[in-house]
Amino acid sequence: ENPIIEGKERSISLQIITGVKAKAMIAIKGIVDIRE
Repeated sequence: ENPIIEGKERSISLQIITGVKAKAMIAIKGIVDIRE
């Protein structure tokens, strides 16, 4: 088990989660803007 590879995979998955969250926030904001 290589801790460097493990850390890299963890940071990549964190980036993906952050990206998905950001997209979700933008989508929610867009829906709210359309409703008003």
